[in-house]
Amino acid sequence: MLRTSLSLSAITQQSFTIKNIRGQREEGGLKPQHLTAVKAMQQLCHADVVGAQLGSKELTFIPHAVEGGDFIFDIETAGSTTLLLQTLIPACLRETLATTITVKGGTDTLWCPPSIHFQHIFLEALKRIGILCSLEIKKYGFYPKGWGEMTLTIFPFDGFHKIDFTERGTLERLQVYGLASEALQQRRVAERMVQEFQSVLPESQAVITYVKTLSPGCLLHSVAHFQNYAVGEGLLGDVRLRAEQVGKTVGLKTKQLLEGKGVDVHLGDQLMIYLGIAGKGQVVVPEVTEHMRTNAEIIEQFLPVKFSLEKHMISCRKR
Repeated sequence: MLRTSLSLSAITQQSFTIKNIRGQREEGGLKPQHLTAVKAMQQLCHADVVGAQLGSKELTFIPHAVEGGDFIFDIETAGSTTLLLQTLIPACLRETLATTITVKGGTDTLWCPPSIHFQHIFLEALKRIGILCSLEIKKYGFYPKGWGEMTLTIFPFDGFHKIDFTERGTLERLQVYGLASEALQQRRVAERMVQEFQSVLPESQAVITYVKTLSPGCLLHSVAHFQNYAVGEGLLGDVRLRAEQVGKTVGLKTKQLLEGKGVDVHLGDQLMIYLGIAGKGQVVVPEVTEHMRTNAEIIEQFLPVKFSLEKHMISCRKR
């Protein structure tokens, strides 16, 4: 709710107040990654803000004109760099100026878009609808120390292409990315995850990468490149899971995804704000989640649009 509201507030120049932030959580209020999103958007659009403190359960955001340029934002924890960038991208859709944003924090953390999904699925989907970006991942960061860093350039935007993520087209290639810290290389963690994945989907092409990180961690993520767009499934490693368990789980989830239609559930949610801004479009999803319903309600408060959320279809039209 907060991230979508920040994006749309900057775009529409409408103020908002949000109350009872994370009120159902044991430790409610703004966390560092939420606060960084607020302060980053505040800097982008010279906003007046009340309640921008750690733990704050109420926030008022009053935007002003958005300006492009070069920005650096440091979450200072393993908070998600990809979630922060997804919040900022819509506000940077300008006709004449590129915007470059460097974000420091966690690149691959729980409950957040992994770096591989962000780079190879989400940004490719944006390219399909007319939003061109360039990403450089300088350092990877896992929980709890973070230390990751990525730089995103959003190029001048001259309008949306048709937003239609219904037909996938033919499958062109299936890749599986095994990403792990150098500290896990001796145990061949990335190879073991990939090998188990390929026992389920042997036609997949493996990309294995070991990286220097402050906290050890690993990620396995598939990317299925269809004719019209890409989809994928992923899972972070955990000390309670063997590498083989991670590989098997992602393999089975990917197989199920390939047997279905439309985008993966994460991309479906991420595309909703762009359907709202464009005022039209449709996306086929594996299921309509409560998160998607909440997202639609927030977007409809800022924009003159109406969402229709059926069993496997999200569509948007102007009111």
